[in-house]
Amino acid sequence: MKLREKVVVVCAAAIVISTGLLVTAAGSSAAKEAAAVKATLIHSPLNNCQLGADAIPGTGTPTSGFALIVHGPQGVHATVVLRDGRPDATYTVYLIETVGDPSGPPMDCFVSDATLMTNHAGRGVAVIRESLLPGALYVHAYLYTLDDGFDYFDTSLIPVS
Repeated sequence: MKLREKVVVVCAAAIVISTGLLVTAAGSSAAKEAAAVKATLIHSPLNNCQLGADAIPGTGTPTSGFALIVHGPQGVHATVVLRDGRPDATYTVYLIETVGDPSGPPMDCFVSDATLMTNHAGRGVAVIRESLLPGALYVHAYLYTLDDGFDYFDTSLIPVS
């Protein structure tokens, strides 16, 4: 793991602890720890809201960017790290909650959650925190820009139940 990735992971862990995603059970010494998953950002996969980059496996190109997804009983937190984006572009970021069924409801597919602005090297970070919707079993991070043409990234499904 590179130093910058370690810094992002440490910062995400600090945010998780400070925002209450790590909780201690009342009257017990056992703690329910938040689960963290690092998912690779896939460039231009054949995707959809229900299945993310898993809609047609093997499509798109894996990148060095990623989304660190941390979930617990009180919600979900995502740190999206884009390393291969368009320089000086503005990406709209979605943390999409889904039941993971191609015929199921996409739940919050059309609700944008953050904006990510890249620097001259095409790198940027966005942080999202939200409550889990009732029935959500998975999330995936999707981002796109229309700056200098359409460009997008998505992750595979991350279990949150």
